[in-house]
Amino acid sequence: MKKNHFELKNYVMATGVFILAVIAGILIFFECVQRAVQVNSQNTLKINVQRQSEHLRTILDINYQYLIFQKEQNWRKWSKKHLRR
Repeated sequence: MKKNHFELKNYVMATGVFILAVIAGILIFFECVQRAVQVNSQNTLKINVQRQSEHLRTILDINYQYLIFQKEQNWRKWSKKHLRR
């Protein structure tokens, strides 16, 4: 009887240690995954912002060139109309 009680106690202790080890492993795994996802997300966000910034700069440059062209065209039209007199 005492032997069975001792074996049962050892079995419960071993099972408890195993469950705690599994829980600790899962927590460590998810912490590492969370850190990896966070770093990856930050890098992806950084790259996307750089690309969007370059794209916006290009679009603004094109619009600025168009505005300069329109200004020159309007000046030519105005000068032909008003300065010939």
